[in-house]
Amino acid sequence: DVLNAELSNSNNNSWEIFANNIYRRSRKLWLMGMLGYKSVSANGYSLGDALYDGGRGKVYIEPGVSWFFSKAMYATGRARYSKIDDRQDAFSAKDAAYNVFNIDLGLVYSF
Repeated sequence: DVLNAELSNSNNNSWEIFANNIYRRSRKLWLMGMLGYKSVSANGYSLGDALYDGGRGKVYIEPGVSWFFSKAMYATGRARYSKIDDRQDAFSAKDAAYNVFNIDLGLVYSF
């Protein structure tokens, strides 16, 4: 047998809560923000199994800004910070924590 049915997986074992807001400071300047938490619990495999995933938790904050040059063009930027607590799985013998930083910049032109 090359293909085997998976006895359990990581579907439907997560939940997320977040708040997202856009504040129109003026016609040209919009301020945005998101704050949230995501939890993924362990999948159904046993601790010693090669497919075991212990799950993770993630806290994140994403402030952003958009500046409108005209009706057809605007620039946007968003900074993201996440703290991920990754629990033990088949590839890491102990829990680990990661701090993740990300910046997105964009220029949008509609025609």
